[in-house]
Amino acid sequence: DGRPDCYDLRKKGFPYQEVVQSLQDNPERFHQTFLRCGVTSVFDVGGFLWTLDTAKKTMNNNSAPRMKACGPLLATWVPKQYLEPDMPSDLVWIKTNEDVKNCIDINYKHGADAIKFWYIVRDSDTPADKKLFHSLCQTASTYSHSLSLPFCVHATELATATSAVSAHCNFLVHSISDQPIPESL
Repeated sequence: DGRPDCYDLRKKGFPYQEVVQSLQDNPERFHQTFLRCGVTSVFDVGGFLWTLDTAKKTMNNNSAPRMKACGPLLATWVPKQYLEPDMPSDLVWIKTNEDVKNCIDINYKHGADAIKFWYIVRDSDTPADKKLFHSLCQTASTYSHSLSLPFCVHATELATATSAVSAHCNFLVHSISDQPIPESL
């Protein structure tokens, strides 16, 4: 998808803002691809706010798969590329429990089918940061569940996955890649 934090295609003639706008304006190309491959249901576990509207429009559309969506991800960190002016982002940098609730409220009001937490801990994060991130994850889980929304977490490291499970996430959306998974998890 040419996300600027993964493989930045902006300097190769693919302005990210235009790519995102094209995705929003032309969802039917994906709908048709899914259906032709036999996929009749899709769960978008994290995207732009407009993906929630796209999901709603598929509910009575026989030319699209049934779609569920989370909307923007609550993120413990946001790559610097997304902090540039006018840069569209599917990540909301949460720094306080109030930020968590505000983000969840926005997604909920726009019809989110679940909430996704992007649980990133960097080498430069301090023990205090890690404690805050766990608290934010716990708040997000509790608040999501109070709205009857499943809570899913992007956690690819054992420490963050363990924290997410202890916060009662409904499911992890990626595999743990840094260590073997203990039976207790």
